[in-house]
Amino acid sequence: MEDGSNEVYPERGALQRVAWTRGDGCSEVANLLAGGTATRIDGDLRAMCIRERIDTVVSRKLSSFDLVPVIVPQSVDVSSVERITAAVGGGPHSPFAVAVAARLGITMGIPITAASVYRESEALESTLQHLEALVAPFPSVDTHAFRGDSAVHLIENLDDATLLVVGAPGGSWFQRQIFGPGHRLSVRAPAGVLVVRTAESRCYQLVEPGSGSVAGPHLSVSAAREIIHDPVVAVAEDGVLIGVVRSDELHELDGDLQMRDVMHPPVAVGAVEPVDAIKEVREYFAGGSIPVIDEAGKIVGMIPSHS
Repeated sequence: MEDGSNEVYPERGALQRVAWTRGDGCSEVANLLAGGTATRIDGDLRAMCIRERIDTVVSRKLSSFDLVPVIVPQSVDVSSVERITAAVGGGPHSPFAVAVAARLGITMGIPITAASVYRESEALESTLQHLEALVAPFPSVDTHAFRGDSAVHLIENLDDATLLVVGAPGGSWFQRQIFGPGHRLSVRAPAGVLVVRTAESRCYQLVEPGSGSVAGPHLSVSAAREIIHDPVVAVAEDGVLIGVVRSDELHELDGDLQMRDVMHPPVAVGAVEPVDAIKEVREYFAGGSIPVIDEAGKIVGMIPSHS
């Protein structure tokens, strides 16, 4: 995904379909990330994420919900923000922190920096290399490395009106410096903090409604030959996947048979399974669309073969 400033954003899994829950600053941050109007969560969070194919949620707090990446504003007043800094270490949330900072900075038209702290002079080169790797997809993001015994040195060097983006609490030295006992922030930036936590991309986020072929169980083989073009056809009854039929077999079968008579056991990926699950079935579908099902077996969409 690209915008007019030639910045590159993740093609899937984050920052394309943003939603928000009630909480201070959540709607404002979500709308900036979405570059327009983000989706408000109304009702069951999990069900709505799947239905609307949400890939990022801005929430009032971190919780056990891990279906999508989460961003939590802490004392953020977006109207006062003039610069954004992503505080990064070696943790798993650092790439997402940089992506969030980049998206907000570009939308708001303000400077963006990815910064880290190193303790020994020998660590400067590796710290700079790590920063350069993180900002490689984002040409407008500057880098800065501070030497110090504490991440507090980074905070002390922030300009006024700087918003800090930092990964969720974890076990690294850098995160322990940012978060005190009980996973509460021990330091704060002048214009507030966004705590971010990444998550695996899920199959439902790749679904394209209306793509692929789905046949009813009573469709005749002769009719299927005329209208089915995908290598593998999903067979559904009342929306529930009950089997699959290989199109190359249709020409060898009696035309008067129905799809329910010739189908194989269902093959699909679960809506909330990680995207890597697609690899296990892609060869079976031979370049055709892959059905995605919810917990009840209902088809919620199809994943194109190029995903």
